[in-house]
Amino acid sequence: MRKNSKAVIVVGMHRSGTTAMMGCLELMGVSLGSGRRSLNENLELQRVNDLILRSYGSSWRDGSLDKPSLKNKRVNDKFVARIKNIIEKDFGKANIFSFKDPRLSLLLPIYKRALNELGIKDRKFIFMRRPADQVAKSLLRRDRMLEELTLKLYSKYVGRTKEGLVGEKFIEVDFGKMLENMDLLKMVYTTIFNKNMEEDIMKSIESFLNPKLKHF
Repeated sequence: MRKNSKAVIVVGMHRSGTTAMMGCLELMGVSLGSGRRSLNENLELQRVNDLILRSYGSSWRDGSLDKPSLKNKRVNDKFVARIKNIIEKDFGKANIFSFKDPRLSLLLPIYKRALNELGIKDRKFIFMRRPADQVAKSLLRRDRMLEELTLKLYSKYVGRTKEGLVGEKFIEVDFGKMLENMDLLKMVYTTIFNKNMEEDIMKSIESFLNPKLKHF
């Protein structure tokens, strides 16, 4: 990794605007890495995240994990090593980089350990939020997931994210407000780059964002 590399990690429940935020970050000049991506998610990290969840008898649709297990150093050594490998390979040349996967919300203790072992102390999290009823409508449309299950899952993801972000620097961003108000993204830019957003970047982001990104 480069000395003084800065990480911007996007977390939040599925269908909460994490993909849109990553698109905005890329337009701001943040590296999304050299690895293969789908919906702005690093596919290797996504595969590792699914593997971790399966190893604990869970999945992204379940979200039930034994919290002490996520802090078990011996059990998680192999996962931490794989995560470090991917980050070094795909983001090692970047000054400022970002990755996302809603599953991260359930796995923050493992990722925080990997980042610590890589020496990445300069890191910020962006916690994407969206009302539960809107998430439920979006998941019903995409995955035919029943509202009752979605609302339970939403509660688990949001709860685990809040627990995992204790002691970390993070920005909470409402997806709907982000689509309507550039001030939120200006704040994100200033937090990352310690300067005001340039006019050309602002125009690029305004062209990228539109209400259709709500997935209804």
